[in-house]
Amino acid sequence: MTQSERIGDYEIIEEIGRDSFAVDYRAQHTSLNRRVILKVLHERWADDLNITIRFRRETRAATRLRHPSIATVYETGEKDGQKYIASEDIGGRSLREMLDEEESLSLARSLPLLQHIAEAVDYAHTQGVIHADLNTDNIFVEETKRGLQTTVTGFGLARILEGCRASSPDEIPPSAPDYLAPEQADPERSAEVGPATDRYAVGAVAYHMLTGRPPFIGTSEDVRRVIAKDAPPTPTSVRSELFESLNREILKMLSKAPDDRFPSCRAFVDRLRQIMLTESQILRIETRLEPLYERLRAAEEQADWPGVVQMGELIQVLDAAYRDVPELIVKARAEIRKTKR
Repeated sequence: MTQSERIGDYEIIEEIGRDSFAVDYRAQHTSLNRRVILKVLHERWADDLNITIRFRRETRAATRLRHPSIATVYETGEKDGQKYIASEDIGGRSLREMLDEEESLSLARSLPLLQHIAEAVDYAHTQGVIHADLNTDNIFVEETKRGLQTTVTGFGLARILEGCRASSPDEIPPSAPDYLAPEQADPERSAEVGPATDRYAVGAVAYHMLTGRPPFIGTSEDVRRVIAKDAPPTPTSVRSELFESLNREILKMLSKAPDDRFPSCRAFVDRLRQIMLTESQILRIETRLEPLYERLRAAEEQADWPGVVQMGELIQVLDAAYRDVPELIVKARAEIRKTKR
């Protein structure tokens, strides 16, 4: 298709990507003067009844989604046998591109992005829409006056793709196998695919953001096999400077059984935020405790036992079991009793 061609009311500007399922174009709606991303299914799917049914059902559901962190699907249609989906052209860069450049993000920097993603996914679930293909390629990050804004694209397309794979399984590879949930990686568990599948993907995205890599790495077939049966490496084994307390929560979101995951994406992100606040408070206390502990040790070296008790009790207000402070207080009080005899 050349740049001068049109599909319905859309004038094609440029091709921006293609795969065995569809071709993506940047296009302009001629009468509305609106720039869009136009996904055009390959003509080979035009006469496939299974795809037609799925296309109408899933895209109709996607057009109902209205959320600031979800790319708007303006319309779906068919012109001269070509099925297309016109979506908001949101700009920015994909999260994968961001991570390729920055490798990993701190928990503090990740949380606002994860908050947007969580709100988008939870909202879609309340509308009865499951993404089923959430990954860093269809999450976009844009710098705005209010900070980084995250937008999720591609709602509804995974279900159409499932129909394509059913029609031609050897020609339609799985999208982003690194983020597939165990119930997607195991063909015998396909009936379990549901909202918890998206929650697993959010956990996998969080893992990638914090560690700089997806939970599982390898060829498509290798990844599908290990996702179905193996636990991923703990986040701190990949990036040692992460808080140990993150391990349990992230691995919970990546549980093999859907029911063992967090009940919502929001609950997961709230827990990560709680960890950050707790660990930050601990770090602040540690910063305050270190000079007090040094003064306590100086008092001990000078045999200033009342000073040891005073400094020790002050430290215990902040942390009752800090280092060896309880033992030093016991020692100091014993020394004080000796001097009184």
